[in-house]
Amino acid sequence: MLIDFIVRVDRTGADFQADFNQLRPQGYRPISLSVYQAGNPLYAVVWVKRANAPDWSAIAGVDGGGYQTAFNNAVAAGFHPVLLSATGAGNSITFAGVFEQGGGVPLTRFNLTSGDVNDPNTIQHWHQQAQANGWIMTSGAVYGDSGTPRYAGIWPGNGNQLTWNAEGIS
Repeated sequence: MLIDFIVRVDRTGADFQADFNQLRPQGYRPISLSVYQAGNPLYAVVWVKRANAPDWSAIAGVDGGGYQTAFNNAVAAGFHPVLLSATGAGNSITFAGVFEQGGGVPLTRFNLTSGDVNDPNTIQHWHQQAQANGWIMTSGAVYGDSGTPRYAGIWPGNGNQLTWNAEGIS
């Protein structure tokens, strides 16, 4: 089976939008998305052509409040998050994400810190909750700086009961 895909790296926000405008009508969709380089965000995207796939939307170049608004709007329209990426630190964080139509809304969190498993503001807490509730992390990001790393993730149900762990996150 041949897979029709396009890889684009070192794309500015304007480039990402142009790729979206060109590739989406041709049936391509992102299956991997990374935003990187704090202060001057760039994007790397793997676009795959898929027939009969659910509708999807994307957001890029937004801060945490912008991502939360996009998330709320997507969920209200019947979409759920499938990809989440972030870069930057402090007040200069940039998010990007992809939402797909249908399905339930998975646990999605950002701006998590590292710490005690009993603290709901930590990545360790949500990994423990995922393990206990049969969820699996399918998209995640580490951003911030070495002194104040932040974490984001998407944890849908783990229907296939795949074994996974996130040991070493701190």
